[in-house]
Amino acid sequence: MLLPLFTVLLLWSAWSGAWYVISLTAQDRFAEWREKSAAKGLTLTCTEEDWGGYPFRIEVTCESFRLQKENKGSKIGFGFQQVHAVAQAYNPWHIIFKLTAPLTVDLARGNDPTAIAQIEAEHEPSLASVVLKERRNPDISVLFEKISGKISDKTGGTEFSLGEFQIEKLNLHGRIEREIEAGKADYALAATADALHYDGPLRDPADGGPIKLDALTFSGIAERLPLPLAANLQQTLRAWAANEGRLKINQLELKQATITARSNGFVTASQEGKLNGKVKTAVLNLDKAIDKMVSAGKLSENDARISKGLFKMLSGNNPNGEVITDFRIKNGKLYFGPFRLLKLAPLFQPD
Repeated sequence: MLLPLFTVLLLWSAWSGAWYVISLTAQDRFAEWREKSAAKGLTLTCTEEDWGGYPFRIEVTCESFRLQKENKGSKIGFGFQQVHAVAQAYNPWHIIFKLTAPLTVDLARGNDPTAIAQIEAEHEPSLASVVLKERRNPDISVLFEKISGKISDKTGGTEFSLGEFQIEKLNLHGRIEREIEAGKADYALAATADALHYDGPLRDPADGGPIKLDALTFSGIAERLPLPLAANLQQTLRAWAANEGRLKINQLELKQATITARSNGFVTASQEGKLNGKVKTAVLNLDKAIDKMVSAGKLSENDARISKGLFKMLSGNNPNGEVITDFRIKNGKLYFGPFRLLKLAPLFQPD
C-alpha cells in the first residue's frame, strides 16, 4: 500500500534535486554572460533581483531593468520599471518576458555622447519571447498593447520634441535569416501596428496633419547587416552601407480609411548616406487621397480633376481604382517616372 506513495515521494525528491541544479546552472550561466558582456560594453542592471519558479519553471524578476551598450562614448540603452522572465525548467532556451511600463529608450545619434534621441512610453503589461538558438543568436518577438509616448532630441543639455505617438497594438519580430560571414548577416524584420497616430515633424502628405493609420504591416530583410550592432546608430548604418547592405522590402502595407497602399522593392545607401532604390507601389482608392488634399487646400479643384484623370489612365480603368506604379530613389531624391517628387534626408551623416 505504501509503495506507490514512496514512489511518488522518490520521484518528487529526484525532480526537486534536478530543478535545484537547473536553477543554479541558469544563475551561473546568467552571471557568466553578464560578466563577459560587461567586458564588451554591454551591461544589465537591476535594483533588485529575485530568482524562483519551483517546481516547474525558472523565473527571475528584475526591478528597474536597464540594458545598455556603450562603445567609445556612444551608447544605446533601454529600460523598464520591471522585467519578469520565465522559462520552463525542461526548455530553458525559450524565455518569456513580462514587461512593465514605463519604457525608456536612449539612442546616441552621433559620436557626441550628449546627442541622444530618447523615447519615453507608457503601455499595458506587455510580452516578449526570446528563443536562443545556435551561437546564441536569438529569435525575438515583442508585443506592446496600448503603447503611447513621446520622442525627444536631447543635445548638450537642451531638449526639443520629435513628436508624440499612440499605437493600439505593436508587434515586432527579428531573427537572423542567414549568416554570410563573421560579422555580417541577413537579418529578417517584421512589424505590425494597429491604430497608429503620430503627431510630430513628419506630417501626412495629403493634408499636412498628424499621421493616422488604421494599420501598418512591414516585412523585409536587412541584408549584410554588421553584427554585433554598434552602440551608435550612425556607426551601424555607416558600416551597413560600407558592406553594400540593402533593405529588401517584401511587404509594406499602409491602410487609412478606404485608402490602401502596398509596396515592395529595395533600398540602399551610398557612403554619403544618400538613399537609392526602387519600390513598386499599388494604391487602392487614390482618388480619396486627392479629395483630402483638396479639402486641406493643398490642391485646387482643377488640378484634382487632372490628377484623377491621369491616375485613371494609370489604373487602366480598373473598377476599384487601383494604381500600380514604380517609384525610383536616386541620390536621395524620390522620382515618379521622370518627375522628382521630393528630396529625402540622408540616412546618416558621413564621417
